[in-house]
Amino acid sequence: MARLGGHPLQTALWGEARRRADRIENSSYAALVDGEIVWAARVESRRVPLVGRVAWVPKGPTAGGGTHAAECEREWLALLRREGFLLCVVDPWKEAEPEGRLDDSRGSRPWTIWIDLSQGREQLWADLDKQWRYGVGRAGRLGVKVECTHEARDLDAFFAMCAAVSHRKRFRLPVSRLLLTELLSQPEGGDSEARLFVARVGDSIASGALVLRCGRSVHYFLGATDRAHSEARSAEAAQWAIVEWALACGCSRYDLEGIDPVNNPGVYAFKKKMGGREIALCGARVHSLSLRGSLLESVRRALPTRRIAGWVAG
Repeated sequence: MARLGGHPLQTALWGEARRRADRIENSSYAALVDGEIVWAARVESRRVPLVGRVAWVPKGPTAGGGTHAAECEREWLALLRREGFLLCVVDPWKEAEPEGRLDDSRGSRPWTIWIDLSQGREQLWADLDKQWRYGVGRAGRLGVKVECTHEARDLDAFFAMCAAVSHRKRFRLPVSRLLLTELLSQPEGGDSEARLFVARVGDSIASGALVLRCGRSVHYFLGATDRAHSEARSAEAAQWAIVEWALACGCSRYDLEGIDPVNNPGVYAFKKKMGGREIALCGARVHSLSLRGSLLESVRRALPTRRIAGWVAG
């Protein structure tokens, strides 16, 4: 997956953590040309009560730079049909074509920010908003320390901060405490890994950020800040530490993973000040694999969008 330039949610790191923590069934598929993998997909099996199985492919499938993607996907969908899946929902980690973005109003497609790390440290620092750079400097002057951790007490503190934010902003926390443990218990430094960065003010964790890396791409997955320490600018310090770590790993892209100027303007403004380019992704596509799947898809289209998202990705 790292060689193909895939997303962390398509890796065994994520799939096995989900299986152990949340009992999510998953299977991996690959297409080979001359003995080399050129296309791959990790599928999570979701059961719709009294109906059947749906194949969910978070941030995939993933194809290399060859010309085999369309053929591979057709044969793979036929295989899923034979295995008894009713629907297949794919959500490739791929920028939308320009013509597909013309009429988008930030509602029909997912948007994110990609930071080009290949520019190097000096240019990345220059691209930061002036107040953002000031925040990093202020955090240093106030003695904020940023480090990676997998200590249980730190995971507890970080998870509690994230839970408080999710309660305040009324969104579902995308990870459980057990899933966080499973991700961070895996070896560091491989083709894919999870890291928890925490910024400390004295003995307290003021901010934290969970990132996932796959090959040369780093992805911001979850973060929170203790409002009691907001003046210390610990969030900026933590994010800049992530950028420096990613540069040391030879990474070329930092995906800030999701922006929503309307429903979450504060987080959007924070990410926007880090520089980078706003990207429209292709978004999810649904493939009906049977007559029952077609009927299920018709029902899905009639339901509110929020409910669909929760059903597919929850």
